[in-house]
Amino acid sequence: ELFSGRSEQDRLFACRRKEKKEAQRKAKGDFTITADGVLKKYRGNDTVVIIPDGVREIGESSFVDLKGVERMIMECEDYDAPEMEELTIPDSVKKIDSYAFAYCLNLTTVNWTDHIVSIGARAFEGCESLKKIRLPVGLTEIEEFTFFLCENLKSITIPEGITHNGKGDFSGCSLTRVNLPESLVSIGEEAFDGCDFRKVRIPKNVVEIGKDAFPKGTQIIMCKEGI
Repeated sequence: ELFSGRSEQDRLFACRRKEKKEAQRKAKGDFTITADGVLKKYRGNDTVVIIPDGVREIGESSFVDLKGVERMIMECEDYDAPEMEELTIPDSVKKIDSYAFAYCLNLTTVNWTDHIVSIGARAFEGCESLKKIRLPVGLTEIEEFTFFLCENLKSITIPEGITHNGKGDFSGCSLTRVNLPESLVSIGEEAFDGCDFRKVRIPKNVVEIGKDAFPKGTQIIMCKEGI
């Protein structure tokens, strides 16, 4: 037999790997991917989406209909958001471009690795079902409005190595607390405006804090004078 001599754990692992490969094979038809590995568009409607191995960059607006979002905001029309609830990004991906997953209203889980070094502006804007997320440790900067209006986002892990928190990054989220990394140098305008925490510790290396960076009434604990 194919699995003779193998433990039950080995058999389960082999089956799961086969299922994953089969799912990826079927899913490739839902993606438009360039020869140099840029995912340009996703047209599927699965609740669980696994981006194929080999993709190195997730292109701008690849999972969003920006015209549909504009009609939703400006004309109060219903937006036909992707059904995607869980997203898995492979090791090969290094960059996520602007608006890539914006207004994926059903997205609750993002599985990614620390190989990602760049996430574009507004990449997850309006992902209202996200409740927690851990940023990849390879990042050095969070672009502006990356998680803007993720209104149910309560927990965020910002790794050491991040030097800049962009404008409006977490504005409109429901963060109840935030731990800023010691590597942080600057915090953009309205970065955490509208969040639910009322106390924050500013690391000693921070030299710039933008206007309205924190919720009104927040107790700011400075670890360095002169900002």
